[in-house]
Amino acid sequence: MPRITHPRPQAGHQTAFQVDFRDGVAHVDTLHPERALALTQHGFTIEDDEFVDLDTLTVAQLRKQAKNDGVELPSKAKRDEIIDILSRQPAAPIADPLGTQITED
Repeated sequence: MPRITHPRPQAGHQTAFQVDFRDGVAHVDTLHPERALALTQHGFTIEDDEFVDLDTLTVAQLRKQAKNDGVELPSKAKRDEIIDILSRQPAAPIADPLGTQITED
């Protein structure tokens, strides 16, 4: 499901290119390539929100995921151990529409 970020986010509701944004972010089921091109040409950011199912990844893919996430793994860690370590990692803080990071105190 593509996630589109407005280049000038505002609190509340706004519409651009027939896409409804809430607090500067829109989630759409599908995105036509021409609309995606128009959005990117106007400064919108388009990302795929991907859910990674760790149980379907190989050990090499799990190690790569850990490296990308900045997680150190024991060199002899087995697949189940790696999945357990990655599963226990806290989710990254989400930036608010104004660009400041929201963190837990």
